[in-house]
Amino acid sequence: MIIIKRLLVLGLVLLFQAISSKAQKLEFFIAKGLENSPLINEYQNQVKALISDSLIVKSSNLPQISSSTQVMYAPSYQHFGYDNAITNGGNYVSVVGVSQPILNRQIKKNRYESISIQKQNLLNNSEITNAELVKLITAQYIDAFTAYTNLQVSSSFKAMLNDYHNVLKTLVENGVYKQSDLLALDIEIKSAEVDMNQQKIDLEYAVSALRQTCGMSDTSQFSAMLPNLKIKSQISILQSPFLHKFQLDSLSITNQIASINNNYLPKISLFADAGFMTTQLQQLQNHFGYSTGITLSIPIYDGNQRKHELQKMNLQENTRQSYQQFFKAQYSQQVKQLSSMLESVENSIKITNNQLADSKNLVVLIKTQLNSGNTSIVELINALKNINSVNRSLTLLKAQKLKIINEYNYWLQK
Repeated sequence: MIIIKRLLVLGLVLLFQAISSKAQKLEFFIAKGLENSPLINEYQNQVKALISDSLIVKSSNLPQISSSTQVMYAPSYQHFGYDNAITNGGNYVSVVGVSQPILNRQIKKNRYESISIQKQNLLNNSEITNAELVKLITAQYIDAFTAYTNLQVSSSFKAMLNDYHNVLKTLVENGVYKQSDLLALDIEIKSAEVDMNQQKIDLEYAVSALRQTCGMSDTSQFSAMLPNLKIKSQISILQSPFLHKFQLDSLSITNQIASINNNYLPKISLFADAGFMTTQLQQLQNHFGYSTGITLSIPIYDGNQRKHELQKMNLQENTRQSYQQFFKAQYSQQVKQLSSMLESVENSIKITNNQLADSKNLVVLIKTQLNSGNTSIVELINALKNINSVNRSLTLLKAQKLKIINEYNYWLQK
């Protein structure tokens, strides 16, 4: 007998391990979601594209070489044609020119800083997107797990009803209970079947939403495990990527202001060209040459455009500061509220666990009175329904706790 019990226990353990090994964990869906996300892929490509932007800035400050060719013939006769004093009868030019901007270190620095800020922004936005996607997938997994658990609870409830149905059927045949008692239990079993069918539909919807978010086309049977969610360690708000976004916006505004001011710096370039220029094609060989020089451009007056541009930047900075202050207040309030909610849910779980224990003790007591006919079937059904109801409440409370932790961890992202 002892050996048989041990074999049964071993069989149950192996069965549990087999079910657990087939269960699709939360981490599996998160990995798939991050891998398949087109937005995250876009951020990665944009970061790579910034390498090209840096090379473009570097190339634009190297000597620029260009070729220019012009062949223009303007015939004139006694009373026809352009004035030769203007056209010279024709113009034949073919030169290769080189230009090189100089003394533009400030402009180059500003452009490189702009690219660096863009890169930091993309990486920070990618972190926020990762956090948002993980939060969404986790919430949907919790919904799917809740639907899956509710189905298991209902299945267990129906199995208990079936067990008591077999017992009651024997007691009815022995005259301990009436046929109407058995009919009442049949009605409850059918009601449990209807409930299970609805829960199967709820589970399909929840799993479908989860897989769509993760970009999966999997249609295999879903089996869930309780997510192992733990609250992340507290961080300073200064480490938050949500706040870092405002800081990067400030750097971007400062960079744009510098760019505006750079537009009003003197611009100096060296140039040189070589080739031929002539008005007479037959004397082409005598007009090869070259030229070199320097160009200087100094802005004098632009109608106060610079002033208006800087005013716009100041307004943007004022807006940014307003949003940043609002976020800090919101962040602090949100973390405190989630902490309070988590404490309340944990207390409710303790109370519900005690309620479940009392409900099970009541069923055990009723069961001992069943064979002697000292209890009513309605009382038994109500006690079993109460266990089912408490189990569902407990499942929802645990799901609520997981969702609070999920939201908490989202705000504690660093």
